[in-house]
Amino acid sequence: MDANILNQFILSADQIFKQLGDFHLKKESLERLQDCSKVKARVATLLGLTGALKGQVILTMEEPLAMKLASAILMGIEVTEYNEMAESGVCEMVNMIAGEASRRLHELGYPCDLSVPSIIRGDQLEIGMQPRIPIFLIRFATEYGPVQMLLGLEVMKPR
Repeated sequence: MDANILNQFILSADQIFKQLGDFHLKKESLERLQDCSKVKARVATLLGLTGALKGQVILTMEEPLAMKLASAILMGIEVTEYNEMAESGVCEMVNMIAGEASRRLHELGYPCDLSVPSIIRGDQLEIGMQPRIPIFLIRFATEYGPVQMLLGLEVMKPR
């Protein structure tokens, strides 16, 4: 996969976290996975892409960070428990990241449409994707906890 495609998601995540205010996103690693079995999380937000790229964007984190992000998305309304309000905020943030990445990708000749984000949570979620699609794991650090972005994307149309 073209590194420039992956970079659009990294740049978009960084931009959106900065817009939220008190968040500094630091990329720690990027690796290609054979499968997602080693990626475990408590909160995972999933969003699909179709068009020039087909696949999924998944952002994972723990509940304390999800609540902090939801508070920022909700313009400072403090979210003190993980509930529907927190989930709504996290879904909106993932939608913002994917929307910005989609805008950037369109400029590069990869027009994409996005699905509505979904969120799942539970103890020790294990995430899987189709094995034939290239899967990339990008690990980030924030001052409030780690974030992982999984990109399972295939190029459907050349530029």
